[in-house]
Amino acid sequence: MKDKHDFNSVKVFIEKNNLNPATNRELPLFTLSCIAIGYSKMRKYLGYSYEAIAAIGGQGKFHTMFNETFIINETEKLIEKYFDSLNKIAFLPALDIAKKVEKKISEINEIIKSDPIKCLKIISEFYDEYMVCIAIYNSFWRYIGNERNKGKLSSKEVIKIGKERDYIAKIYPKVEKIINECLKYIGEKNKFDGDLLRYNTLNEMKDYLKDMKINDKMIQELNNRKKGYFYMYIEKPFSETILTDKKLIEKIKDEFFNFKGNVESLKGHSIYGGIVQGVVYNLKNHSREETKKLDKNYIIVATMTKPDDIDIIKKSKAIITDEGGILSHASITARELKIPCIIGTKIATQVLHDGDLVEVDADKGIVKIIKRA
Repeated sequence: MKDKHDFNSVKVFIEKNNLNPATNRELPLFTLSCIAIGYSKMRKYLGYSYEAIAAIGGQGKFHTMFNETFIINETEKLIEKYFDSLNKIAFLPALDIAKKVEKKISEINEIIKSDPIKCLKIISEFYDEYMVCIAIYNSFWRYIGNERNKGKLSSKEVIKIGKERDYIAKIYPKVEKIINECLKYIGEKNKFDGDLLRYNTLNEMKDYLKDMKINDKMIQELNNRKKGYFYMYIEKPFSETILTDKKLIEKIKDEFFNFKGNVESLKGHSIYGGIVQGVVYNLKNHSREETKKLDKNYIIVATMTKPDDIDIIKKSKAIITDEGGILSHASITARELKIPCIIGTKIATQVLHDGDLVEVDADKGIVKIIKRA
């Protein structure tokens, strides 16, 4: 839903809910809406939720804002109080949901071409529930951070949680692929850009699928969202607000997301040691097709790595990420492949550019810029 807001009201919302930039994802508004609703439904299992979420997005990407400190503290309390029941309370329900979703994916894969509308209806019914799985494991991921064991969680338990999280995180790309295919068929049949439907919220998508009607005003709004939006979600009372004013979005981005200042070195958390020098290749600036053509030993810089990045990671001399923890894909992959890796720099993708010559000291968790491109 669109609403009238100015910069001050947005700032009040962000500060009142203690929101700070968190994760970058190559996903549309529809999925963001499913995430927000799913992260609230986590309350049913853990007794708390993310409550309020914001994000800046557009062009198939978004950068979220969470109150991560609150989630970390609440997860710590949960572990202290219910340590012996964590499997029953959190992990088994999440894995059960994930397995049911995998079964659904197998079913709808059979009818993508014959009944794309039915596919989307099925996805719209389970996708926010699937995000509950992600919410549960990401809460523990945030709590564990870069520790190999944390509080009552032993290193063995941390590894187990990491593997289960990795399994669950491999499901959503399959769903996104199905969504894209379905919307392509719908768009072709109805003679409009089906991709625009990915900029509906979950509830808007459900409404659209009821009568399959779309007018010029709706198309214009979806076009505006695709170009750029700011999203605000509140659990109680339920509210989703999408702002598309360009000047307002730029001001929000500059105030809360853009890094300001000169950097000669940056620090993160060392995952796998080693000292190497190399040229930066910033994945944030390249399409999937472009990365496939890369055949040299670059220093890979990314917001976070994903399973689809495995081929380019194998060719790299080192990995540097903005995000991550001991359970992240980059961490697990770097240890398996024995590639120097520094995670959690927060600003690597903003300050390291293609062609920059850098030294990665993954023993100390420091990246030094030797020469700018």
